[in-house]
Amino acid sequence: MSALAKIFLPLLLVATVFTACKKEEEMCRIVYQVTTRNGLELDFRVSYTGTNGETMIEEHKGPIWTSEVVERERGDYVSITVESDETEGSFDINIFKNSVPFFQGEMHNPSNPVTVDGNLLDLF
Repeated sequence: MSALAKIFLPLLLVATVFTACKKEEEMCRIVYQVTTRNGLELDFRVSYTGTNGETMIEEHKGPIWTSEVVERERGDYVSITVESDETEGSFDINIFKNSVPFFQGEMHNPSNPVTVDGNLLDLF
């Protein structure tokens, strides 16, 4: 192996590793969560941003709903909307980014849908 190849190959390997790490760091693991206050068994619908930017819709009855992990890129827009036909009760609505609460909202005595949304721009 030539001297040039001995220098070039390790540099290429290091550059490849750092490039791969950077791409992984730009991806965000998003989890959406809706919790009823006081553990009430309430009916509600959620629509949220999926992995490819599509709108996912689910219906739920119970005190807590949690989405599967959704992979989104840093800077992407994410959103969750909660609707309920219940006349009483309160909901806490959260979007977690990399296991940390990122966007939060509340819905009290549901009469209108509530949306929690934003862009994934931050320091963590």
